[in-house]
Amino acid sequence: MKYKSVILFLLISQLVFAQNKASNIKLISATTRDWMTGAAPGRSGTNYTLKVKILSTKKVELKNLWIGKEQASFEVQTFFTDPSKIPAKGDSVLIVHVKVDKKPELEKARLSLPFEYKGEALLEYYVAGRPRYLVIPEFEKLRTIKGM
Repeated sequence: MKYKSVILFLLISQLVFAQNKASNIKLISATTRDWMTGAAPGRSGTNYTLKVKILSTKKVELKNLWIGKEQASFEVQTFFTDPSKIPAKGDSVLIVHVKVDKKPELEKARLSLPFEYKGEALLEYYVAGRPRYLVIPEFEKLRTIKGM
């Protein structure tokens, strides 16, 4: 029992330390916007967009995103003319998730949350092979786009 307590403490402290170290990325903005296509039976959905700035001099790899408790697929967009360039210190990156309502999701394994958090989303990223987390406290809701 004594060893189990020590192992549990070490696992929990690893997660806490991974969160509390100096931030390697900075959240610039977090927005959400509902959209719908023209005439019925059109499609609708929600765009979630995060803009972050890389602060680390080491390679930052964006790995997972959870919106609420759901793991979300995402696309990373950069502002480079060379698509092979890896984001580095001082670069801004967009992380975009588009949720389409009434669209069957492809069945794939979903990761559960690494820990409970207070906020609307959680971004997992790696720096030098070590996990780090950024909690997104809330998304700014933009006006709905109709008739795309």
